[in-house]
Amino acid sequence: MIRGFRADYVLAACVALLLPACTSELPTRDTIASTGGSGAVARVKGLRPRASWVLPEARSQNLLYVSGNSGYVYIFSFPKGKLVGTLTGFQEVAGVCADAAGNVWVANSADFDLIEYAHGGTSPIATLTDYESYPFSCFVNRQNGDLAVSNIFSIKQGQVGSIAVYPSASGAPKLYKDSKISEYYFLGYGPQGKIYFDGTGYGNNFELARLYRGRFTPIVISGATITSPGSVQYGEGSLTIGGADGAGDAIVYRITDQGVVTGEATLVGAFGCMSYEIWKSYVICASVNGSVPVYNYPAGGSPIETVGASTNPFQVVISEARKR
Repeated sequence: MIRGFRADYVLAACVALLLPACTSELPTRDTIASTGGSGAVARVKGLRPRASWVLPEARSQNLLYVSGNSGYVYIFSFPKGKLVGTLTGFQEVAGVCADAAGNVWVANSADFDLIEYAHGGTSPIATLTDYESYPFSCFVNRQNGDLAVSNIFSIKQGQVGSIAVYPSASGAPKLYKDSKISEYYFLGYGPQGKIYFDGTGYGNNFELARLYRGRFTPIVISGATITSPGSVQYGEGSLTIGGADGAGDAIVYRITDQGVVTGEATLVGAFGCMSYEIWKSYVICASVNGSVPVYNYPAGGSPIETVGASTNPFQVVISEARKR
């Protein structure tokens, strides 16, 4: 009964974000694309691994983690784009996020928990229970190590979604709920520990807000039309949120705390890029069409390479190697 209940809500969430993997049976094989640093995409088909694996060389490299609706997390060297590992054993993977030490958290959504891996590691080093909530995305406060999680919904009767904050990424979370929002999608930390997030209201309307010191403040977008939740990140000195143009290309909007658009980067060919990672001079997109294109940021334009693709990638994050 519980698993069937999960599936109904998972399907609803996926349909809301136009994720095709949630409306069809998963293939027996995954297709992985890797440039290997050459810029040309080579596709390699292989059976899904039964156990997690990571090449030893990966631990000394910057890594790109790609969560897929297939239930796997793929690991690529970055920016070379070589497939160097795969994490397995999840029940419906959603978001991924990394802390200042390079440790990576995986939202193991259908098991209502979050699992932590060391940079380039294959075995969990910590697990946090999300208390019968469905974790959708996550973000780590690089200043104090707090872990914020957007719970798209709760399976508890009469309960809606929430934002869960785990102090120092441990113990039990503090739950926050905005009276105007029922489902919480993407979030990110900004300066002073402010949490920016989007979601939908009780009328399925788009909502963008800020959580700071326990108080919610709505943010109304001015200068762009955004009708559905997309990635939210405070990157390279500015709050950003994802959208799309009439041609279906993804747009990363730079906005003020009050919601005024101050600039944009159009990501040509990144159809359905609901989530992205801004890292240094790059923006990396998890595209609904199955690719993970990389663009110059904030210039945007055409992709400079395709690092890799999994079965319908959902979210991406950079895990930086520790400096020696």
